[in-house]
This record gives sequence, structure tokens and C-alpha cells, in this order.
Amino acid sequence: MDGFLGPEALCDERTLGFAFPTQIAHDRMRRAFRDGLDTAGVPYRWGDSESGLEFLRRHEAVFCPSFEFMEESLQRALAEYLQLGGIVVMGPEVPTRGETMRESAILDDFTARPVHKLDGPVDTLVFNAGAGRLVLLTDIIDPGTDTAQESVAAIVSFLRIAPLFPVTAPCDRSVFRYGDRTLVFLANPTDNDQRPRVTVGGATRLFDWWTGEEFVGTGQVPVAMRPWQVRAMEVAPC
Repeated sequence: MDGFLGPEALCDERTLGFAFPTQIAHDRMRRAFRDGLDTAGVPYRWGDSESGLEFLRRHEAVFCPSFEFMEESLQRALAEYLQLGGIVVMGPEVPTRGETMRESAILDDFTARPVHKLDGPVDTLVFNAGAGRLVLLTDIIDPGTDTAQESVAAIVSFLRIAPLFPVTAPCDRSVFRYGDRTLVFLANPTDNDQRPRVTVGGATRLFDWWTGEEFVGTGQVPVAMRPWQVRAMEVAPC
């Protein structure tokens, strides 16, 4: 977690025979993916190495730091997810070994021939993989850098992953989903009154849990915001 000592402070920085110090680089990639998705306005849910196929199938795409080794069970789950039409964004390496360091190149079978190269600061290759697509970042990206933001933005744009409930500047928003409920946290980070427009789908009602106000509209919903105000609004169809 941010604010706590992370792997860079606690782990040995030697590569131990691998291309990268995996124990540190994995966390850097994870945080870079997170920051890039936050900036792009794309909501996400954290998974882990035990996330099975059913969990993966509930998502449009999976961003997964990857190095020379990866648990075989996760490799198999990602491969099945790709075969069923999922999108996997990974890198900087394609795993060729499992958790016991024995040969296991399940995902490597998908990377024989790239079909596209993205226009971004890091070489990013796209492969057809079953009914899905595998996107490979070929180098480490660091959190908080322009390279990370631009790399993730290029991937999101290419895959046409649309942000949920984008809001007009200068206001910002964060989306929280729990089960079938969606909350949009809207913030005005200025000294002035603002009236940002929140992009929605069809006719939508935004209910502010803190003030009891409702904002209704189709396509874009204007929301009155006082200086430095934060709203927590539940989204519901009209």
C-alpha cells in the first residue's frame, strides 16, 4: 500500500538470474497499471494469483504484471480466458516457467506472431490469442511517470475500453462498484462553483447520499458543485 514501506525498501535488489528483480519490478508494474487506469478513468477490481477463470470472465480485460515465471494455475486460467475472448495485458516478460521453476510456457504459445504494434513510448505488441487478444508491454513502466500514463492510455484507446461516468474538467470523479450498486464520488478541487457534466448512458438518476439531492438526465447529467465539495452519488436508471 502507498504510504508503507514497499518491496523497493524491503527486498533484495539482485536479479537472482532473471532479467529483472522480480520481487521489486512486479510491484512497480502493478502500481503503474493502477495509476494509468486511474488517469484514464477506467474502474478496476484487484485480483491475485488465485483468481480463477470465473472471476476473470466477469471483466472486459485483465492487466497482469508478468515475468519469467508464473503459477501454472494462473497461466492456465489466463489462457482459458483468452480462448473465450478475453483481453490480457501483460509484461514485460512472457512466463516460461511455473512456480517450481519447471518449464511451463502455456501463455508463450500465443506470442509467436504479433498482429499489431501500438504507437507509444514502450514497444507494445498485440497478439491474437484464441478468440481474445494478448497485449505485451516489452519493458518495465514505473508508476507516476509520463511513460506509464502514456503506455496505459495507448492500450486503453486501442482496446476501446470506455471510462465509466467521465466528468468534465476541472472536476474529478472516482467510481466504486459493489455487487449491482454503483457509486460515483464527484469532487470539485477549486475555489469556485462548478457545474460539471457527468456522462451517463440512457436516462439516469444520480442520488447524493450526503445531501439527498437528485440529478437526472440523459447522455450528460449536470451537477452543481460548491468550492471543494465532494459528492457521493448512487447511480440508478430513471
